Amino acid sequence: MSDKITIINNNDGTVDVNLNGKNVENVPTTNLDLSIHAVQWYGDHGEVEYNDRNKKITDFSAFESIISDRQAEIDRLAQEALDNEPPKEEKVRAERNGLLTSTDWIVIKHVDLGQSIPQEWSDYRQALRDITEQAGFPDNVDWPTEPTV
Repeated sequence: MSDKITIINNNDGTVDVNLNGKNVENVPTTNLDLSIHAVQWYGDHGEVEYNDRNKKITDFSAFESIISDRQAEIDRLAQEALDNEPPKEEKVRAERNGLLTSTDWIVIKHVDLGQSIPQEWSDYRQALRDITEQAGFPDNVDWPTEPTV
């Protein structure tokens, strides 16, 4: 195994695992002896840092299960992110609201000057408000084009 790996025991049933520069913190595991503070692997050799001594190693196989635990934690976090992702309708509405907010200045400017809002800007803002009424909403939105200033 040519990977560079650092495993740090958090002494709470979790470890931090850095695999080739990519760190995953608080990986649940029961696969690390509590007397081990850290494991360093440099691809073909390494070192186990016990609480009271260090030991050189040339075989990483005793710690492979921690790499599997790391991947399981990555998978769990990815699934959690998917489970917590807002519905598509909410994301599209948020994008629409941001576009409306970014055009508020044109309305404020014309109101402050006592002028009518240019029709193309009124039409654009209304088209943004109406995207929820489009037949393809929220999966296929035909976004209106912002007028030029």
